[in-house]
Amino acid sequence: MYWGDVIIENDYLQLRTYAKGDFERGGGSKQNIQFDKKTAIEFRAYLDEFIKGK
Repeated sequence: MYWGDVIIENDYLQLRTYAKGDFERGGGSKQNIQFDKKTAIEFRAYLDEFIKGK
């Protein structure tokens, strides 16, 4: 299982992911993916394709 957080602000959405088993969120395992509204719309299209099974 992987762990992560979602941060939503007015101007961006950020996904924070952590390495498997890093329950303390240490050791430099954190990775961030940040979207502004334009890139979030673009990413949503990819998610829709994935969910629909295309």
